[in-house]
Amino acid sequence: MRTITTRFGQHCKDHQRQSQRLSRETVTQLQDQLQEIGSFMLFQDTHFTKGKCVPSGPQSYELILGNDLLQRLPKFYLDHTKGVFEIGEDKLPLGQQRNASIFPSRHAVHVMKDTVIPARSESFVRCIVPGVAQTADLVLLSQTNTLSSQDLVVAPAVFSANFVNLLVTNPTNEPKILNTNTTAASATEVITENGPDQLMQYS
Repeated sequence: MRTITTRFGQHCKDHQRQSQRLSRETVTQLQDQLQEIGSFMLFQDTHFTKGKCVPSGPQSYELILGNDLLQRLPKFYLDHTKGVFEIGEDKLPLGQQRNASIFPSRHAVHVMKDTVIPARSESFVRCIVPGVAQTADLVLLSQTNTLSSQDLVVAPAVFSANFVNLLVTNPTNEPKILNTNTTAASATEVITENGPDQLMQYS
């Protein structure tokens, strides 16, 4: 959507009448804007709040479109799955589309050595994540069917690839054995925004 602003007392080319009408208004925070939504264009009174965050000149704005404007448009609908706003014959993108995959990658977490988990107890199981940089931070996604079939439960975890200890619970009345190289779970990299490169630190 493109917005062309007409302020009070100003005359916009091709829209002189609208500017003259606005100059007589008493609400100083009201602006008449030519809204271009796809191939549709219409004037709409728009209210701006006072404050340092409000730009002083015509430029790009983030607007909240109210029902007073929406009811003036042709039939439209939002397709969040495809990331488009459809109005008439137009299909407008809903912002920048990210990768459809929730998790950019999945890595198998393997048991490092044979480990016995006693009945009705929980134990830390040392694991490894092949093919991942030792400096990477990972978050556990899910445990494998191999553990679920033994009624074992892996606790949620965030860990560094160079030190993987998963807490596994055995609620049954018999001990369980996890053999070396058994795939215990899957994990993915932790992505931080405006934060440190690493979350987990071990001495």
